[in-house]
Amino acid sequence: MRGTMGLVDIGEDIFSLSVQGVAREQAVDMYRYYRRLTTQEGASVEYSTSEILMLTALESGTFSPLTTAAAYLEVLARTSFDTGLGKLDSNTAVDITGHSLGGHLAMLFTVMFPDVIDHVYTYNGAGLGGIGAELLDLAGFNAVIPSHQVTNIVSDQGLDMTAGVGYVIGDTDRIFIEEGGGIHNHSVATAVDSLAIYNLLSAIDSNVDLTYLTYLTPLLEAAANQPAPSLERIVRSLSDLLINPIDVPIDEREPLYQAIQTLEIELFVDRTIANPQLKPVYQNLEVESLANLTQKQIIANANSDITYRYVLNHRSIKDYWRYAA
Repeated sequence: MRGTMGLVDIGEDIFSLSVQGVAREQAVDMYRYYRRLTTQEGASVEYSTSEILMLTALESGTFSPLTTAAAYLEVLARTSFDTGLGKLDSNTAVDITGHSLGGHLAMLFTVMFPDVIDHVYTYNGAGLGGIGAELLDLAGFNAVIPSHQVTNIVSDQGLDMTAGVGYVIGDTDRIFIEEGGGIHNHSVATAVDSLAIYNLLSAIDSNVDLTYLTYLTPLLEAAANQPAPSLERIVRSLSDLLINPIDVPIDEREPLYQAIQTLEIELFVDRTIANPQLKPVYQNLEVESLANLTQKQIIANANSDITYRYVLNHRSIKDYWRYAA
């Protein structure tokens, strides 16, 4: 699900989300759209009374029958025209991904449709809270999703405009990004650029488990003395080690991804499949950060480990790739 776009979404961000804890109009649209996806193509969507009450409460901001009677009838009339699209089975497990406002909606989806959630991923997403969460609870939409089914990624540099608003379901992993201005730091593109490097490094080292974001962050932080060239520096270091040095211009995404693709072609048997396998020559590699070691410690280790000697000959490299003994 995308983030904020257009004046209507901005209004939802400022008023509904910030003040009431839920993006009400988008929440209603999302609910109705999913019900259409899971209803037979051309058939009328059959909403229960509790569903209409929930949609009415979200639109009106109250769950009181005395103040929502007219609104209830209006929602009932409007939803009576909803017809099925027949694109999903109602029992099909789904993965939901959302950025910013979309992250908030993705989290909200877990409350509305808990039984179909496989996994939810949010990126700089706002949480749930305020009257919106209370309305959903009163309407009976109060299922608790296990934390392991929700992954929240938050950029760890500069202004964080929506992440952390309200409570969040699941754990939060903070990632390194190449710091810029507020919009740049909040952008999903900025986060995706960093995650592409995280993904590449974790694929190289089979020992890096699901905590790899925390494990690899010091390496990205130490790649350069300023954030701007960090991702490019790591790509150049890897290419220098594995093939030939690839110089990537700073802040140019196309050359960055071309270089990552070149490295993946070199490393993997087939880079196009899920969970690609490393070529035999690159198996049993490890990725470690030397950012917390002193120069004296690195020199001492170089007496018995050739990879430390490689580091000393490439002083800009704060990490090394080592064949496991």
